[in-house]
Amino acid sequence: FPVTIADRAMRFYSGGIAYEAFKMVHCFLYGEAITYTPAITQNVYTKLNPSLTLAETSAVTVAADTMTIQYPGDYSISVNFTMKGEMGDDFNVAIYKNGGKLFSNGVTTTGTANRTSGNVQLYLADLVAGDDISIHCTNTWDNDDPTFTNMSVFLKRDRIVTGKQIG
Repeated sequence: FPVTIADRAMRFYSGGIAYEAFKMVHCFLYGEAITYTPAITQNVYTKLNPSLTLAETSAVTVAADTMTIQYPGDYSISVNFTMKGEMGDDFNVAIYKNGGKLFSNGVTTTGTANRTSGNVQLYLADLVAGDDISIHCTNTWDNDDPTFTNMSVFLKRDRIVTGKQIG
């Protein structure tokens, strides 16, 4: 894909090779000691909107916990969470792109007084400007709702530096 001037942070030369360093395109959202209980319907994914704190972003816009890509490329995302729920509930947390599920990971809760931690990681190839990334959840066991007590989301573009030979 073409690289725009806005995308380029700097250009330098070393040993006859031109290197173009790119912006660290990313965002980091987190929620510590939260109490977020989304209304869940069995086997229907619900978009999560726990009002996470936007700690940092560069070239990714965030609104209602949806991350919108500004620069094309390959990205990685990591979603870490701690939740609690009724004994034996099977919750799946999923990463969505433009309203479609890409990947999910499940956890089984062990009681409302106990916390269970989980993580969803995914490589997102060939994202384009305007793609929306969001986090969703469902319960595959019944209609019980989870309570999220911590959550963090880190999204970053993986390609940082490219090099090409000069004449």
